Amino acid sequence: MEEGGAMRDAIAALRRGDVFTQMHEYTKALHILARRRLWREAKTVLSTMWYTGFKPDCASYRAVVVACQNSRRDKDAAQLLEEMIEHGISRDTSLYNAVVGAHARSRKLLPVLQLLQDMDSSGVERDIITYQAALQACEKEGQWMKALQLFEDMLNRGIQPTTKIFNSLMLTCTSGGQPEKALNTFRQMEQLGIPRDAVSYVAAIGAFGKLLNWEPALGLFEEMRKHKFEINIKAYSAIISVLVEARQCNPALQKFEEMQTSGIQPNLVLYRLAVRACELSRDGRGALYLVRAMRQEKVEPDKALLESAALACEKGKNWPEAVTLMEEMQQRGFTLKKQRFRDAYRAAILASEEAGEGEQAYEMFRSMERSKISPDKDLYESVIRACGRCSQFERKAQLEMQMEEHTMKKHTMAISAWGRQGEWESAINVLDLIREDGFSPNLITRNACLTACQKAGRWDIALQIFDDLRNDGLQPDAFTHFGVMCALDEHKSVEELLAWFENMKREGVQPNRLTYRVLVCACEAAGLWEKALTFFDEMRSLELQPDSQTMSAAIGACAQAGFWEAVVELITEMRANKQQALPIALDAAIKAFEETGQSHTELAESFKQESDSWSREPRQLKHAEADIVAEAADEVKRSEEEWARLQRQYNRHVRPSGWSK
Repeated sequence: MEEGGAMRDAIAALRRGDVFTQMHEYTKALHILARRRLWREAKTVLSTMWYTGFKPDCASYRAVVVACQNSRRDKDAAQLLEEMIEHGISRDTSLYNAVVGAHARSRKLLPVLQLLQDMDSSGVERDIITYQAALQACEKEGQWMKALQLFEDMLNRGIQPTTKIFNSLMLTCTSGGQPEKALNTFRQMEQLGIPRDAVSYVAAIGAFGKLLNWEPALGLFEEMRKHKFEINIKAYSAIISVLVEARQCNPALQKFEEMQTSGIQPNLVLYRLAVRACELSRDGRGALYLVRAMRQEKVEPDKALLESAALACEKGKNWPEAVTLMEEMQQRGFTLKKQRFRDAYRAAILASEEAGEGEQAYEMFRSMERSKISPDKDLYESVIRACGRCSQFERKAQLEMQMEEHTMKKHTMAISAWGRQGEWESAINVLDLIREDGFSPNLITRNACLTACQKAGRWDIALQIFDDLRNDGLQPDAFTHFGVMCALDEHKSVEELLAWFENMKREGVQPNRLTYRVLVCACEAAGLWEKALTFFDEMRSLELQPDSQTMSAAIGACAQAGFWEAVVELITEMRANKQQALPIALDAAIKAFEETGQSHTELAESFKQESDSWSREPRQLKHAEADIVAEAADEVKRSEEEWARLQRQYNRHVRPSGWSK
């Protein structure tokens, strides 16, 4: 009560800003604050002493250093020692020990060794506590040679080693990769009559573990019990770790159960070791039991533990459980290789099908889709068979339709990829793969093939594909006609292109914005400005938004007709819509401003600069570049990752061959 009242008085005085008038008052306040670990207040008192003319002595600084050390303010403790050296204040062994202990706890061996040298140069004697802290620093860094040197130096100074010194030496040798030396030290303890404690045995068990020599380690563990040492969580951690590393899974799990029976609550590290033992013994169910048990004990599993549990399930062929664990890892933001996830789903679905668990196979399949992992045809067929065996005919029909859609999407992406590379023959070969899968190529896949041929300059093959799809009972749409019109624009006359368009309208196919783009561009390039502007107006009346190519071609047609005000109006609209004008439009705009005499100097100058940049960096343009698959993106909903995977797959398996009808 008296000390508590004194501490309250000291703190109250500090808050009021009072100063003491006697040295003993400061000393008393410092010791009270140090015992309560109030390091900030203790440092404030120390600063006040200097301010009021009272020079702190070694005892004053020692009290503050100890307060910092006990509060784990290691940097503050080291700074106080430097301050003492700077002011020429004498230091004693206890003060150095406090700072050495602070550096040892921070795993800093070099400052510890420097302090030992400073102690020698200052005439301060080292004691057993000094060496104990220094050896602790060696242990943290595994510096076993330095630890042996310090041990020898301690003996030369006549300091009798204690059990703690030997324990530190053993732990340092083990962490430094010298388990044999650690075990020799353990044996020397008995020869020298140094009593061993529980820490000694745990250190020796760990050394045997490094040598993968589990039987002597187990013998030492039982010897601890015989000597009635307290077998705590560290002892169990040591022996279980040794057994797991030696792949003695059953004994490891037995020790784990024994620990729980004795009332010791396992921590995350011990649960991780137990799950690892299950993984090594291919015991997926045991791993799952441990995961549930640790959650009941409110111990949250980390990524390493969940990964080990998932591997245990995989090795034990508990595929649905493995998938569940992987899904949890994914939900918690842990990264997993997609291929491993896909393989686990595949195995789980196939296992469910073989076991006649149609419902489970279906749910696993849907879970796979939710995880954005694309199934292949074999998986579809597996789930379809499972649903059929369980008389889930509606689901079966739905999955069959979905499989066809998925197959078409996959092959369409492959065709598009070949088309971008100019490999039109390989693109056509994909149609045969579709037939091999038991499906008939649909309109989207044929359109993709037609575009691939058009881009490669094979207009004749493009027309042949058009005839083939009609013969197979498919009705060409606007995208189909667009691909043919692009081919005609590049390799035939504009008259044939216009004739094709008229035939398209007679068949009742509604033109889209791509149709009008090729028409406007082709007519403008052929000097048929009236037809170009007619198509442009028709496009607008249908509320189809022209793109930059169409707008640029319309501006070029207006320039041919001398409609300069229309040129200004259209180029201003492009600017408002942030569309990139092509050179033909930029040149027309510059001339339009000159012809109309409109005062748009800054705008005209910007067009002039853009036109110059186009002339410096010539670009290859096509009036009607076709990309049917891109325009049909909403239908196929492809992803870049899936496209890349499919492209690699076809690069391996599809071989170009000659075109045959």
